[in-house]
Amino acid sequence: MRMNQIPIQNKIKCRRHGNKWSIPEVLQLQREYELLDLPIETICELHSRSENSILSRIELEGFDTTL
Repeated sequence: MRMNQIPIQNKIKCRRHGNKWSIPEVLQLQREYELLDLPIETICELHSRSENSILSRIELEGFDTTL
């Protein structure tokens, strides 16, 4: 199950920490997670957000976590 992946060892620069998620950013996240099946670490880098932020948004939006 993807939600239980090993925590990211590298420190991702979280430049967007504290910023609200825009609709285009959420749609991009859904595409990367569900369609492209990108690793969480890659998604973190693309969005400049922490692993916790990405996983929380995936859960909040109800994206398919059984992939």
